Amino acid sequence: MRRNLGIDLLRGLSILYIVGFWHLLNYTRVIHNYNNIITYRITWIVLATFVLISGYFLGGKYINQHTLFAFYKKRLKRIYPPYFIAIFVFTILGLSDKITSIKAILSISMFIRPAPRTLWFITMLLFFYLMSPLFISLSRQCVIQYLLLYTSLLCILLGYEYASNWLFNYYYLDIRVAVYLAPFMTGVYISNNDIAKNKTKFILFGAIIAFSISCYFNSDNYGMNLLYSIPMVTIVPLLLFLFFSQLTIESLNAQRIIIFLSTASYFMYLFHRPFYIAIKKVYFPSSPIPQLLFLFIICLPVIIVASFVMQKIYDNMLK
Repeated sequence: MRRNLGIDLLRGLSILYIVGFWHLLNYTRVIHNYNNIITYRITWIVLATFVLISGYFLGGKYINQHTLFAFYKKRLKRIYPPYFIAIFVFTILGLSDKITSIKAILSISMFIRPAPRTLWFITMLLFFYLMSPLFISLSRQCVIQYLLLYTSLLCILLGYEYASNWLFNYYYLDIRVAVYLAPFMTGVYISNNDIAKNKTKFILFGAIIAFSISCYFNSDNYGMNLLYSIPMVTIVPLLLFLFFSQLTIESLNAQRIIIFLSTASYFMYLFHRPFYIAIKKVYFPSSPIPQLLFLFIICLPVIIVASFVMQKIYDNMLK
């Protein structure tokens, strides 16, 4: 698949939002109400955008019974070892307890929650990657079959959620896996099917309605809010994807920055919390505004550069 710098830019911006805003503000109290009804939904959209892009890149693979093992092997080699190290680091720093970390290592923490903080996202993606050969196969056939597959999987996940509560009085499923299934499968589908440009205005209209509905049906129950957000986290990322994928970026400097950020994105997500914690232990201003400036001007660039270096080192190890 030919590299699309617009998609790389969208992926890099998505991770930058999480690392440089949503999680960065966990480490200072300068902004107290940054996690509100709007920013929560923006965060869900950003995460869903990264999920959709992951589905899009996987959807272009050609998999059959002869290449299935090689497909899984390649995915695991690229994703799992850094993920394993991140779990170990999170455990050492007290960001995840031992039982949760073991479940995450076995990639079952989304189905026997709790999942580890932050790293739940990678655990979820591993499950989607496991299912992706089926998604890829059906995405190239009738759209009705694909929709039936999605509906069936969603019903199974929600059935498991309510059955676990009925049997054990505990919701074992991390509901986020049911929510982000739709954008992942959408990414796989658009990788194998042309989405006409003249449909963009209808997708824009749908995105506005979906975001409005998600805000209107705001509930005190976090899980229900996430379920209400499924149309929003599917349609809005699709709209963003269609827009960014059509961008033409001619500046060589801009291209280098985009590729740099996109390359660093995976390790940025895995290790940004340990980096924030480590840097704060070395030095951290005492007053709020200098804290915020220190996090943005010092910590964030260090995380980006270090993540790029780690990714390049790991890429060389895989050769």
